Amino acid sequence: MSEEDAQVSTDCPGGAATGLAAGDLAVDHALALLSSSMRFLLDVTPDNAEEIREPFLAGEVDEPEFSYRDLDADPDVLDAMLNFIAFDAVADPSLGSLLRAKARDVRLQIEMLRASFPTCRQRRRAPIASKPRNFGSSRSQSSIITASRTATSR
Repeated sequence: MSEEDAQVSTDCPGGAATGLAAGDLAVDHALALLSSSMRFLLDVTPDNAEEIREPFLAGEVDEPEFSYRDLDADPDVLDAMLNFIAFDAVADPSLGSLLRAKARDVRLQIEMLRASFPTCRQRRRAPIASKPRNFGSSRSQSSIITASRTATSR
C-alpha cells in the first residue's frame, strides 16, 4: 500500500470524517458504481407479465411465454469489472468484510443474469445515449460506507 493510500481520509462530500484510508474508499466507490450500474430486478422481470397474467389465471395458457427487456450490460463484462476490484487491498477489516459480502451478492446477481440470458451477446442493445444514468444521485445508489454508518449510528 502506498503512503497516499495509507493516509486517513478526514473529509468526504457530506463533510463527515470517515477515518478510512483513501484506498479503502476507492474500493468502496468502485463497488458502489458497479452495483448501481446494474438494474437486476428490472432485467429479470418479464415485460409482458401483465398481459399474460389474465389468460394464465383463466387457464387459457398452461405455460406462459415471457419476454424480457434487453440487458444494458453483458454479464461477462460486469464479472470482469468485479474481478478488477482489489478487495484484498482493503485495510479496515470490518469494511473489507462488508465489501466482500456485497461483492458476493453482486456476483450472484451477475450469475443469475448469465443463466437467464445465455445468449445476451446476440441480443439487441439499446444505444448508450438513449438511457443516461446518473450515478450517485439517489439514496439507493449510495455506497456501503454510508449504509453501514447509518446502521451503526442507530
